[in-house]
Amino acid sequence: MTTENQELVKPRVDFDEVRNIVFDMYGLKVLSIRELNGYDDKNFHIVVDETVNSNAHIEKCFNDGYVLKIVNSLDSKNKPGFEAQTELLWFLNQNGIRCPKPVVTKEQKSFGIISLVSGTHVVRLLEYISGDILYKLENTNERLYFDVGVFTAKIDLVLQKFDHPAYHKYMQWCLGSAPDILNYLHAVEESRQTLIKKTISEFKLRVIDIQDELAKGIIHGDINEQNLIIDASNEEVSVKALIDFGDTHYCCYLYELALAMTYMISLTNNIDSAGYVLGGYSSFRNITENEFQLLKICVMTRFCQSLVLGAFANLREPENKYVLTTARKGWKLLEELMAKPEDDVLHRWKELSLQKL
Repeated sequence: MTTENQELVKPRVDFDEVRNIVFDMYGLKVLSIRELNGYDDKNFHIVVDETVNSNAHIEKCFNDGYVLKIVNSLDSKNKPGFEAQTELLWFLNQNGIRCPKPVVTKEQKSFGIISLVSGTHVVRLLEYISGDILYKLENTNERLYFDVGVFTAKIDLVLQKFDHPAYHKYMQWCLGSAPDILNYLHAVEESRQTLIKKTISEFKLRVIDIQDELAKGIIHGDINEQNLIIDASNEEVSVKALIDFGDTHYCCYLYELALAMTYMISLTNNIDSAGYVLGGYSSFRNITENEFQLLKICVMTRFCQSLVLGAFANLREPENKYVLTTARKGWKLLEELMAKPEDDVLHRWKELSLQKL
């Protein structure tokens, strides 16, 4: 996700163009199209005719269909990033982490380039993973939040063996970049700006100043309720897969955990949910005392980052309600966290993390 608007243009494309892109670039005939959520990109779930395939590199059409992703104009300039993402997705699948598998073009390329009325855009085709988006599940429970923590830790551990230079760069949605949101404060109500400034000031003092001392690696960077595919076919629901690797980067593992905790709080409207995520995560990756002590301010900072950048994106694209997902509950939760003493919050999270689920 990106919010810089001086060069960013979201793709403008209709269903007929989607059909032509898939056929010309991938050799597949589209039978049905459904648009999916997207922050800055256009995403479509397509089902294809299994009897029509002129792509020698696709042995058999995928039964569940595909996701066609048409990337915004700004991110489309980062070609090495898409090459890195292809390597990453294959690496994760080969190491037991379910995520979308890339599909190559007829020219055996991992992505294509198209010209639309909106500009030049990168195009990717990925195998669609069936299941329920966590955000849409009506009934969730503590065991599922624990499983989110487990899944997050497993990804971080697996990615300790993966690296790519394209992921060692500035990322606007990296938690370490959160102080930059002060440039977008005009997007939020003046009455809320003091809360943002206070949180960011504390984050800079306590976290940014010691960031280089924290354990780091390649992280997904956006483990939230919109990116987790859940298997609800059994009595006990569990995390099946993770999607959307557009914010993957090299940074602190603390940030990865804090993000997952933030979004489970947002999903449930309950600060306690973060404790179960912590329990699952720490059952696979050890959390140092220093990391633990910084969790509350990191969670608050992610709320600030998501709320401010979401508000700014909404100014640019008022019809896209997806960018305001966190805002529906986020301000209230941020205020609630600010009002609670840090020791009390951390004690509660520790207590919940130790429960046997």
